[in-house]
Amino acid sequence: MARSHGTVLICSVALALGLAPAAHATVKVYEGKGVGSARLGRSVTYNLSKLGKPAKTVVDRQYRMADGSTRTVYIHSFGKSMGGGRYPLIMYSNRAKTTFNLTVYSSGYVTTKGIRVGSTETALRTSYPTAKRRRGAVYTRYVVGAGPATEFWVRSGKVYSVTVRR
Repeated sequence: MARSHGTVLICSVALALGLAPAAHATVKVYEGKGVGSARLGRSVTYNLSKLGKPAKTVVDRQYRMADGSTRTVYIHSFGKSMGGGRYPLIMYSNRAKTTFNLTVYSSGYVTTKGIRVGSTETALRTSYPTAKRRRGAVYTRYVVGAGPATEFWVRSGKVYSVTVRR
């Protein structure tokens, strides 16, 4: 079956811009740095120029931070809703409009070591043997790095999400 040059060109452009991946394409997750062309610490304007227009943007004025404090946060969701508030890619920024978190829920994104949503916990532990593990009632969290860091959330033995954060 012949492929259309137009389809190949569109997929190549989408990948170059760091957009939500096509069905068979993948976008790199760079541990501690970003997703595709989007980067932690960069302005929302910069990252939107790389990711395109979000499907949904929400302002959360009571977003709870890891230290227990609350802040105003802008949440930009990309791609088609997967239900339960999940989108393939979600970008979080602070009041100063600086990106501090990129979370993926789609297997179309893959880390530099080959781990993606749906990978087994065994594969994760093999690829990141020094990751710190913390078991919870539902999820097990693996953290690589201190800050910036990459978090892998595992549920029922499979990677559920991957977060790159400051």
